[in-house]
Amino acid sequence: MTPLKSYAHTGTVPLGGAVATIAAGGLVATIAGVIYGYAFFWIPFVYLNFLVTLVFAGVIGGTVAIVAKFGKIRNNWFVAGVAILMTLWGLYVYWGSYLLAMAGWGDVGLTAFDPFVVYGFAGFLFENGSWGIGKGGPITGWFLVLFWVAEIGTILVVSLMASMMHASVPFCESCQEWADQEKGVARLDATGDEPAWQQVLGGDLPALAEFSPSRGLAPQFVRLDLARCPRCDTSRFLSIHKVQMTVDKDGNPTEKEEQLITNAMITPEQYAVVETCGMLYREQLAEKIAVDDEPEHDPGNESPMAWEAPPAQGEK
Repeated sequence: MTPLKSYAHTGTVPLGGAVATIAAGGLVATIAGVIYGYAFFWIPFVYLNFLVTLVFAGVIGGTVAIVAKFGKIRNNWFVAGVAILMTLWGLYVYWGSYLLAMAGWGDVGLTAFDPFVVYGFAGFLFENGSWGIGKGGPITGWFLVLFWVAEIGTILVVSLMASMMHASVPFCESCQEWADQEKGVARLDATGDEPAWQQVLGGDLPALAEFSPSRGLAPQFVRLDLARCPRCDTSRFLSIHKVQMTVDKDGNPTEKEEQLITNAMITPEQYAVVETCGMLYREQLAEKIAVDDEPEHDPGNESPMAWEAPPAQGEK
């Protein structure tokens, strides 16, 4: 058996895809920056402003991710770099727009976006502040700078996370197509530490037959995900994750994942083995659910007619 080997992007950045990603990211960042600036000035609620901040970052990063995938860019470093640059540009537009909202178009106009004007505006806010928390006065000085740093850091992190939404999707170089992913093909009753997983990672996928299906909200299981090229029979991928279910104090379940392997390149025959495993998982799970849902009969509380065949005609 040949050990499973994970797929890795080639690093290719098509020129058309790069131009489209930068252009779309810049356009959306500009529009989002204007909206963010005016929204921050006009909305008096800090918590709502925080939500607007997250949306601002997510929209820019998400746009970069979507256009990069459409442009068939297989270089996550390039996508991340564009997301950072476009987000910083959006933040610059936000500062100019915030000044416009405060001073009005008639007083500053497009000079609000002049770098020296923006720098002077930052100095003005440093001395005078523009907003406060609760009934206190405006936040000023280095305490305000801490909020700016936290804001910029949050925005960059959220934007980067959004830009990586397609980072783990495999690409078929032969067909120039992204793979179709299917998560949760099977959930197996396992911890991921059993010896059989070494066989699986070594390429012996029939060893998956050692594990039974996991039930509904089991606290721990191993999840199998598949991906395949929509046009050919050669590009096939398997991901295996250990999953730990936890419940917070409010009773909300969350999943903590740990990968055993991501996007392992497998043969069509190995792919068929995992598909069979998934089919058996669904069948066995359905049988377990049917057995658990079957009502229990209590002959002592029922008429015999309810659970025994009635006597033939003429019999007593």
